[in-house]
Amino acid sequence: MKQLNIVAFGAHPDDVELACGGTLAKYSKLGHNVFIVDLTAGDYGTRGSIEERLAEAACAAQQLGIKKRINLRLEDVFFEESRESLLKVVDTIRLLRPHIALIPSPVERHPDHERAFKLIKRAIFMAGLRNLREAQIPEPHRPSLTLHYIQHTYVHPEILIDITGTWVDKIASLQCYRSQFDPTYPAPETILSTKRFMEFLAARASMLGFYIGVNKAEGFVRVDNTPFYVDLPDLIKT
Repeated sequence: MKQLNIVAFGAHPDDVELACGGTLAKYSKLGHNVFIVDLTAGDYGTRGSIEERLAEAACAAQQLGIKKRINLRLEDVFFEESRESLLKVVDTIRLLRPHIALIPSPVERHPDHERAFKLIKRAIFMAGLRNLREAQIPEPHRPSLTLHYIQHTYVHPEILIDITGTWVDKIASLQCYRSQFDPTYPAPETILSTKRFMEFLAARASMLGFYIGVNKAEGFVRVDNTPFYVDLPDLIKT
């Protein structure tokens, strides 16, 4: 089995854990190199400080078996597709050299997630340009496959990953984020800190799992709809 580099990008710490934490844990346990790149530290979130979020993110990465986690420290809420931001993401792609990139959803309740999708998608293309020499890392690289995960707003998936065996790892990673998800944390209640939110998360994973006959699953959509080669037997579940 070829060892893959898989990089999951998120706008804030906890984004990738919520959307694809089970998938990351699964492929880490299978021996692949799995990385997380957060664009911001969630500077202006309702609950928790920057220092808490970064410590929680490190804890979550350990629970998921992440090889390396990078925070680009773009400014939460205000980041844009600026030259500086794009080059930071380009350099990260060229450094980690992912075969597969998992990125935020283009249709979302949170505007940071939608902006992150556009920024990262553009940077992925730029990272493969040989003559783009403004980046600190000169060697071009572009992932072979880019998928976007599903966040708050439901998008019907093209690809479902069985995470039944790593659901506990996903939950363990989310438990690291006490400032975000623990109802007893001393801060105003948000949609994420309610018991109902965790019930929703489990229900969605169960629903997606139902489609493929497993207990829990996470869903993805291809960002580039260019046709790709596959043998028909590969599409049949055995």
